[in-house]
Amino acid sequence: MKDSGEMPGRLDSLRALVEEKFPRRAVRPGRRRPIGCRAIDAASGGLLTGAVTEVTGSSSGAQVLLAALLESAVREGFQIGLVDASQSFHPADWPTSQLNRLLWVLCPEPKRAVQAVDFLIRDGNLPFLVLDLQGVRELGKVPASTWHRFHRLVEESETALVVLSSKPLVEGAATRIAVQRAGNLTARLSERSELVEQLGLQIFERGEAACVEPIRKTA
Repeated sequence: MKDSGEMPGRLDSLRALVEEKFPRRAVRPGRRRPIGCRAIDAASGGLLTGAVTEVTGSSSGAQVLLAALLESAVREGFQIGLVDASQSFHPADWPTSQLNRLLWVLCPEPKRAVQAVDFLIRDGNLPFLVLDLQGVRELGKVPASTWHRFHRLVEESETALVVLSSKPLVEGAATRIAVQRAGNLTARLSERSELVEQLGLQIFERGEAACVEPIRKTA
């Protein structure tokens, strides 16, 4: 979605695209769904629907987690929305099978990205929605009330909202996952499934001090 033109018209076009490409599929809010990352799935059963998860730290690690989520989408037949404010997603680097499961919304301006996320949560068609803010400047212009609104909206939905950020940003996130660097992103596409098992992760649930030690690949 380009950052020009009238917003109401663009949102109508986005609504039509979502409804056509991604028909609604029942997902109970408040349950966890595996994402294909052993460290996360084994620790908690996956990402919590009807809640906000923030992934902080390494941008390359966040991209590997996105790859795991897309692979899971292909296997299980669900859809993912990616609101890309960081302009870091390059479709040519991803296989067609995964792109077919992705709604990519390019919004370089944080204000527009927030509006797109707000709309997609309310629309309710996507079980997973990712907002990529890695390396985005001017995040200070996004008011704290934005995150509180997202919490309220997503709690009434069946969506798992995942925010990718360089450092903790989202107040009251149900889960925060700190990701360490995950190798070279120029690696072949076939290696992403291996990189996800090499990620160093710490997982913090809201109200808990518990964390998960990094899982290393073994021979």
